[in-house]
Amino acid sequence: MTAITFPLFAFCICILHGMRRWKHDTRRRRRHVDQLCFYVFVLWMPTTITTTTATTTITRMFGTCFQPTMRPFSERIITRHHVLNHQQQTIRRLNRFLFDPEEIDKETVTTIDDDDDNNSIIIPVVTLHKDDYRTIHAAKILGLQNGDTIRAGIVGCPGPRNDDEYDEYGDYNPGHDINDENSSNNNHSGLLTDTATVQWIPEGKVKRAEPLGNGQPPGSLRVTLHHLMPTPPGQVPTVALLLALPRPIALGRMLPMISQMGVSHLILSQATKVPKDYFGSHLFRKPEVLRDRLIEGLCQAGDVKLPKVQIVKNLKQFLENDLDEQFPVNNYARVMAHPQRPNHNDANVPKRMRDIDFPSDNNNNNNNNNNPTSGTKKSSLASSSSSSSASSPRRILLAVGPEGGWEEPNELERFQRHGFQQVTLGSRVLRSDCAVVSLLALAQDACSG
Repeated sequence: MTAITFPLFAFCICILHGMRRWKHDTRRRRRHVDQLCFYVFVLWMPTTITTTTATTTITRMFGTCFQPTMRPFSERIITRHHVLNHQQQTIRRLNRFLFDPEEIDKETVTTIDDDDDNNSIIIPVVTLHKDDYRTIHAAKILGLQNGDTIRAGIVGCPGPRNDDEYDEYGDYNPGHDINDENSSNNNHSGLLTDTATVQWIPEGKVKRAEPLGNGQPPGSLRVTLHHLMPTPPGQVPTVALLLALPRPIALGRMLPMISQMGVSHLILSQATKVPKDYFGSHLFRKPEVLRDRLIEGLCQAGDVKLPKVQIVKNLKQFLENDLDEQFPVNNYARVMAHPQRPNHNDANVPKRMRDIDFPSDNNNNNNNNNNPTSGTKKSSLASSSSSSSASSPRRILLAVGPEGGWEEPNELERFQRHGFQQVTLGSRVLRSDCAVVSLLALAQDACSG
């Protein structure tokens, strides 16, 4: 067989080589001739050696040059299918789709009749445009199909609220009926779900309701928010951050980190070392940009509650007039972070975050010392009051200064006069973003301890 095929192969090569040297040949025709030579060579190889050896030889000789075309199509399909399945099982559960209350499609709210109670349950529905970044993320990254479930929520916007819907700590009251048609105009802000379902709506020439082969969405994405519920009590942020305003570029980078770590209040404050022109940043001229940065962090953390943002251009007036009203000393442990200086001679030595004193701990110690240990009615009342105070969550107001720290000694003494405990991360002077993330992590750990 080899004796017959080899002369035939040589004859074909000679003919093609002669065509290539034709004086009227163009560059495109020469390229086509080169491709024909390659195909003839590929067809001749299996007749001289075994199939396994031929495949190995071709891969070694031309794999680097023709890698995209030499890869089997079935292998590409299997690999893509495996990646999509892996993303649906893991990556989809890492973040949460967040929507504004204004994005709820009032016209397509699903109503389910309950035969037992003769009432209806309103299920919010959100329809995202084809070009929305969440729609692209659902198609290209997650590869969602019709009927798949995702984690979703409606952003809780800070602002006016009904007092009967929230408890004394500002947390959502689960007793509030979110399905009542007459309650706050069906305001579902601040609620979340882990069982939202998706449905693709094809547009244009696309007929199949599934992501396209290139990962692009086929059209709009409809998300049905089933079983909305408030944030569990253990996941409500208990740390408030008072931050000396950093550089605008650094602030834009820090906002997603702050909301991702979880804070109830974000107070951007003036300080002696903060230039006044920082308050003219575009983040303050366009509040929607600041809000989008905070939502970015919430999506990653799976939370729905935006921190209440406050701009303070006079730190002294805020500490004297507004501090006690917003952060009562009986509910919050006030903490001020500042680098540890060498040869520290002050009586108030900086503490570590784990060693700070909480108001609830002090109240429990006072009750144990002042009340008798006998089984009287007074001791029973003391034990009940101490148990109720122990059940209340620990809360911290954390003050973080500029990169060089608060001004010494004026600002440090002002904070200490208002009951702030000084903590430190050591003698190193850290950048604001590094210090904020580290201190928030330690504060969260101290509140949960």
